Amino acid sequence: MHIDRYHHNTMDKGFINGHYYPTAPPGLSLLAIPLYLAVKTLLSVIPGSALSQYDVAQYIHVLLGNPDAPDDFVATYPFFDFLICHLLFTAVLCCLVSTGLMIMLDRALRMFTPGVTETQRLWLLIVYAFGTLMFFYSTRFFAHASSALTLFGAFLVLYGMKRRDLGGGWAFAAGML
Repeated sequence: MHIDRYHHNTMDKGFINGHYYPTAPPGLSLLAIPLYLAVKTLLSVIPGSALSQYDVAQYIHVLLGNPDAPDDFVATYPFFDFLICHLLFTAVLCCLVSTGLMIMLDRALRMFTPGVTETQRLWLLIVYAFGTLMFFYSTRFFAHASSALTLFGAFLVLYGMKRRDLGGGWAFAAGML
């Protein structure tokens, strides 16, 4: 599936056989489809003039690093729709996922470090949330946060099976994560 029409909107693209293609895995985009369909309906009734004063050309040419974007692309670029979708998708699919990961990390810390106090555990969670790259990935539409959630979830399920807290039927769930 090529992205020729919107390739000026991203720097993360590959060019093969005369077409532009996304270089990111499609998982997060596929998860966003139901949310996009709901937002698309909502955007049809919201006036897009709220951001009409924004310099879309500067955004595309400078911030996205595409100085060669044609004027007709810039003129018809649905900036308001893109901005709303991007913010909402990031909030739901990345920020909330990172919150779930923090809850799982808290449970893991309780399990693996029983001698750690509540305050120490809270400080560890704060350092993880704001002192690592997870903060960056939680605020961008990248699949890193959801990948970390599923991998850590699979680890916790497999560890629970090893400790015999979970039955063997959970192996399938761990594999699906």
